[in-house]
Amino acid sequence: MSCSGGEPDRSALARSRSIDHQLDEERERRQKEIQLLVLGASGSGKSTFIKQMRIRYGDGFPENERHYFKPFIYENITHALHHVLDHMASMKIDFNDPSMTETVSEFEKKYPRIRALLLHTVEEDGTHFDHNNTNLFPARPRRLSNFYCHYEKPDIFLILQVWLDPGVQECYKNLNDPDNEIFLPYSEEYFLSNIERIMQQNYMPTLADILHIRKTTIGVQESVFTINNLSYRFIDVAGQKSQRKKWIPFFEGVSAVIFFAALSAFDEILEEEPAMNSMQDSLQAFSDVVQNRFLENMNFILFLNKEDLFIRKLKFTKMSKNFPDYTGDNSPEQCQEYIKDKFLEKKPNKKNIYTHITCAVDETKMRNVLENMLEMIVEFNIRKCGTY
Repeated sequence: MSCSGGEPDRSALARSRSIDHQLDEERERRQKEIQLLVLGASGSGKSTFIKQMRIRYGDGFPENERHYFKPFIYENITHALHHVLDHMASMKIDFNDPSMTETVSEFEKKYPRIRALLLHTVEEDGTHFDHNNTNLFPARPRRLSNFYCHYEKPDIFLILQVWLDPGVQECYKNLNDPDNEIFLPYSEEYFLSNIERIMQQNYMPTLADILHIRKTTIGVQESVFTINNLSYRFIDVAGQKSQRKKWIPFFEGVSAVIFFAALSAFDEILEEEPAMNSMQDSLQAFSDVVQNRFLENMNFILFLNKEDLFIRKLKFTKMSKNFPDYTGDNSPEQCQEYIKDKFLEKKPNKKNIYTHITCAVDETKMRNVLENMLEMIVEFNIRKCGTY
């Protein structure tokens, strides 16, 4: 009796062993990779957090890559100048030279308000985003490409001409006064205070410059860091209200959800929905996620961010103005505790939420926060794998 299938059987066995070996390697890789879902409203500090991770545990933004950030920094500067020009009108400050009206008109034509365009583009042109992009900033929507070309080689003379007008300087000085109730967002204040350094021909972004970039996350960005032989995959999903339906597919397979909310949003309106308070929007988004049945057994880390701006705002704005049920004094400590409690009220009774009060642009303070967070995540993962 012959065994006609002998040779094919040996070949099939070799293939089977090869597949088993690949499966074992993949299983081992997955056991060493911790997936973390980073969620929160737009502008809450998620991208800054990822940049802090890269500085602390990644390549630290090598100098040969930093020039890629220059267009985004120039965009932040022009956006800040738009805000100053807006406040000039409300403060009734005129240009020193009447001919500046034409110069400003040229500036506004060349550097339009990108964020307003971006909000509409996110909703209308979302299918064109690169959702698998692993870089810090994703591909630009096609409708915005023509606008961004002006930031690749900015008109430095035009930008400085607007900036150096005495009327613009007077308005900026007023906005930069710590005793003034109206002030620029911290990142804009930072870039304008450094504008003459940044506008030099040989300018190269510093780590502080990169940390202060404000850039709306579009689509999904993944960042992987290897720390003590473990791989941490951070999945940052766009936080605009219209994009939150895209959060759900990423719930599976993660070890923890890291949720960001800006403390300073307590007196702000939602950019996409002006009738909505931004903090109330964050509370609703957190409630939707923390009570989601697919995340019933999920660990949550809550970052209440932008503490510095929050403290500054409380000098002029009463918490009770936007949250009438608040009855404490206006001290940062009591107001922080109130907001923290508002978030914790949203969680199911048996779920633990680990909370940090942070300022994501502060490299020194974030160092300890990141270390504590990673220790916590390792503990979560051990529990998940059942390897006590």
